[in-house]
Amino acid sequence: MLLLFALPSFGRASPARVVSMHFCTDQLISSLGASAQLISASYLSDDARLGTATFSSPFHFNHANADEVALLHPSLVVTDAYSASNTLQLLNKLHIRTLSLPALQNLDTMMQRITVLGDALGQHDRATAVVGNLRSAISGLLAAGKQRRTLVLQNGGWMATDDSLAIDLLRHTDLVDVRPVSQRNWQRATAEQVITWQPQIIIVFKSSNAAPGLGQAWLQQDWLQKGPWQLITLTDDGLACGTPEVIRTLEQLNQQLAILPTDSSRSLEHTP
Repeated sequence: MLLLFALPSFGRASPARVVSMHFCTDQLISSLGASAQLISASYLSDDARLGTATFSSPFHFNHANADEVALLHPSLVVTDAYSASNTLQLLNKLHIRTLSLPALQNLDTMMQRITVLGDALGQHDRATAVVGNLRSAISGLLAAGKQRRTLVLQNGGWMATDDSLAIDLLRHTDLVDVRPVSQRNWQRATAEQVITWQPQIIIVFKSSNAAPGLGQAWLQQDWLQKGPWQLITLTDDGLACGTPEVIRTLEQLNQQLAILPTDSSRSLEHTP
């Protein structure tokens, strides 16, 4: 709420010297077509295996250090909810304007983040159009999940918390989280848990970037690939950072649900 009340102080002006201190804010700024306003982005976006945003060369990449950022004389510093609080406190003491986006929890907070960021960047119209397109796509979705019991697994076999974008996709496709309420937290699934819960569907989100993942082998275990459930494998476009591309993931998931085979031994994999 405090963040929303602070929005008028940003106005609709377009800050010319924007520093992004987080990989996800790099991606969001790029998705709003505001990369030209950036003078520095997270060093992670300098890794071609991770980043999808493009930046003019030469370009400065930062390591989210307050002293490094301050020397750039930014007109606005954009951070994520998980950025170091002591860094933000120091920047505020130096009278450097900062914007910390609210935590990403579901599609609603994703659109809130886009709106807040668009206003701060002076890209209100662009953000409004992006959010409008997202709302239209979501409202037009004919959910095909049929209340089937579902388990979501991410790289390394990790299960997301109940207040996460991955789990919110279940709600929008009429799927039911198979986990007991007490187990809906960030933890790695065990074979015993999965077999006990007896999901009808297991959704595996594979990373869409090209960086090697140590957890990928977990998702390739025989018991998971050959279990008595229907396995859907999707790339996690937009899922980690809550960028507009997540709507593609939502639509692809719903399309796969609509054509699920009656034979539970078959699995589906989406090929981009």
